Amino acid sequence: MSKILLIEDEPSLASALQRVLEVNGHEVVATADSRQGLAGANDGDFQVVVNDLKMPGVSGMEVVKGVHNTKPQLPIILLNE
Repeated sequence: MSKILLIEDEPSLASALQRVLEVNGHEVVATADSRQGLAGANDGDFQVVVNDLKMPGVSGMEVVKGVHNTKPQLPIILLNE
């Protein structure tokens, strides 16, 4: 089982993704706030981050850069919907 951080501000998409991931045996921590997601990715013990590219405040690309500064090996999947 992987521990996944989901950063997505669209509630219906976040809920659907979380359900699919959990049904497939993953532990999911979800946030709609990119600042909280960035802090969580840097402080938490996640195997992968699923990150919305278009977020208010801190953009998805800023999250990628911030995470890779502290955890360059942490995989990030970008969503562009």
